[in-house]
Parts: sequence; structure tokens; C-alpha cells
Amino acid sequence: MSNRDRTRRARALATDLGRHFDVDATAEYRDRWVIRWVDGPTENTARSWVARRVPDMVDVAYLYRDLSRRAWAVGAVRAAVDGAYGDGYVTVRPYEVEGATAPYIRDREYPDRLDGVREVLVERLLASLPADSWRAEREAAEVVAERGLAVLVEGAGLDVLTPGEVLTARYADTRAEVMAWERTLGTLPTAVLVERALADPGIDREGALALVALLPELRAGWEATEAAILRAAGRVATGTAIGERLGISRQAVSLRLAALGVAAVGGAGPGVEQAEVYATVGEHGRVRHWLRGGVGGTPYCGAVADGPDRPDVPICRSCEVRGESPLQRRLRKTRPTRRR
Repeated sequence: MSNRDRTRRARALATDLGRHFDVDATAEYRDRWVIRWVDGPTENTARSWVARRVPDMVDVAYLYRDLSRRAWAVGAVRAAVDGAYGDGYVTVRPYEVEGATAPYIRDREYPDRLDGVREVLVERLLASLPADSWRAEREAAEVVAERGLAVLVEGAGLDVLTPGEVLTARYADTRAEVMAWERTLGTLPTAVLVERALADPGIDREGALALVALLPELRAGWEATEAAILRAAGRVATGTAIGERLGISRQAVSLRLAALGVAAVGGAGPGVEQAEVYATVGEHGRVRHWLRGGVGGTPYCGAVADGPDRPDVPICRSCEVRGESPLQRRLRKTRPTRRR
């Protein structure tokens, strides 16, 4: 291959590589052809692509990836969150910082992309670096390794931090809690944050608003706990027993359990307590009634409220219209309900 052919093909390879991996790639001659790009794919990935596309250029062109300042900042934040720089009790030495950061940058495709890393941390870290330093890229890792992540969000509010982070910054107390917050932005359990914030008579406005912002999480947690309790109770107790403990009607219990897909003990359906079934014979054939105790002990025919749960049982007309049947009144020896 002539020198002219190598030049043409090296430059074409740089163009194709840049187009394929969406990077700006250049071809330079320094004793041999060097194709360079910033961030983007790893050298091994690019080399494999070249070997498949133009195998005769593998030994002609040397592939080299540069790393940007942003890639170092993203990698430093990612490493700090993972605890790669230590937990505060034991930290990496200055000469170990680059080695601790390398796995989060050198072996990663497109290391400048956030991929879960919070942009505000990266932007604040970049803003803290000297603009004219020739080694500012590595200084990003050194700053985070030495001082942790909390220094990047010091004084920030809910516009930057989560409610848990706002409260942890105020109420981290033990050395372990403080270290976890300062090094990795580790937050305290929600229950601990709520307890400490409520016990603070001098809670500030931002802390109080962060506490309010936790309400949806607390509500969702309680609803999940309530559902688990009702599921457990519905498997071993009747709707009546559950309702007595909650101080609500068994109809309300029925609705809650039905929503959870739980059938109470002895139930004809989700959360429905079964009662004795009576039948009458009339012009429409055999019609069934089943009896329940309603709110306050007032009897009614369950066919009215729970007919859809028993689609195979015809509902007597009197039950459907009046809410109680003549048979029910006779058996319970009650007077008809008067409608106003």
C-alpha cells in the first residue's frame, strides 16, 4: 500500500469511525497514522469495529481515545457514590485517586454521559475546577475523593436536593451518618428523618417543606402496610370480626378486601361473609334470599348489595326493591322498613 493510499484510507477511516460512533474523529500522522477522538467508545470497541470493516487497516492506524474534563467529572461522581474513594474512616491516598477512578472512565463507553449520575453534581464539580489547569481533568476526581460530594450541594434546597437529602443534611448526627452524607450523599431512613424533624422546635422553612414533601412517600408506605395487614387478616378472619376491630361496617371491610382480591373466611366472594340461604317458590320458580346483619344490626337481604358476587342466584323482587324480603322480616321478626 502506497503512502498516498494510506493517507487517503486513514482519513476515510476516521470519517467513517466518527460517523458510526457519533464522535469527532481525526487522523494524524506521527511516525504512524493515529486516529483520535474524545470520549465515545472505548479503544477496544473501536478496534473491533475497524477489524470487521477494514481489517487491513488494523496494523496501519493506531486508535486512541482522549478523555474530556466532563468525563472525569462524571466518573468522579459515579465513583464517589459507589464508595470507591472510601467511607471517611479509610480514604484513598492522593496517588491512588486516578486508579480508583479509572474503572468508571477508561473501561466505560461514552464516559461523559450521565447514565444515572445527577447533572447538578457534575456541573457544580466542573464549576469548582480551575479553568487554566493542565491537569484539571484529574483534579475533578481529587476534589471529590478528598472532600466528598456534600460540599458540592452545600446550602442547596429542594430545587436541587430530594426531601430526604435536605433533612439528612440537617439531622445527620452520628459520625457514621455524617460520613455517609458527606462522602456519598447517603440519606437516613425516612422514619428517622421524620422523628428528628418533628422533635426539632427550631426547624426552618426549607426543612418543614421537605417534611411536607415526604407525605406522599409516607402515605404510600402506610397504604402498603395496611394492605398487607388486611390481606393477612382476610385469610384467617371474617369480615365481621375485621370490621369490629376497625370500627366500620362489614360492607366497608368487604369493599377494602375486594379491592385487594382477598376472600374473608367463609366468604362467598372477596371480603363477603356468607350467611344461611333461604329459598321461596313462586311464579318465577325457586328464588333464594340470604340474610345479613346490616349497619347497627339492622337486617337486610345481602342479595341487594352483593348480588353481583353471586350471579348464579336470582334476587327476589322484594329484596331488590325494598332492601328486605317478607321472608327476612318473618324470620327476623322485624317490622317492614318504611320509606319516606
